[in-house]
Amino acid sequence: MHPSNFKSFGLLLFRVLISASFLTHGSSKAIKLLNGDFSFADPIGIGELPTLILAVIAEVIAPLFFIIGYKNAFSITSCYSNYDSCISYCSY
Repeated sequence: MHPSNFKSFGLLLFRVLISASFLTHGSSKAIKLLNGDFSFADPIGIGELPTLILAVIAEVIAPLFFIIGYKNAFSITSCYSNYDSCISYCSY
C-alpha cells in the first residue's frame, strides 16, 4: 500500500472515530428535541430551547459534516466549542 493511502485511511479513521463519539453523545439530545422535551441546562443564559438546538447542531449535524469532509474547519470548531463550554460549565 502506498504511504499516501495510509495517511488518507488514518485521516478517515480519525474523522469517523471523533465524529462517532460526538454522535453517540448527541443522539439523546436530538431525540429529546424531536420528542418535544425542551428541558435542558442553560449554561450561557440564552434559554433552554436555543441551548438545546445549538447542542444538537454541534453534536449531531457538525460531526456528520466532519465525516463527509464538508466544511471541516467549521464542523470541528463547532464540536470543540460545545465540548469546551461543557467542560467550563461543569467545573463550577
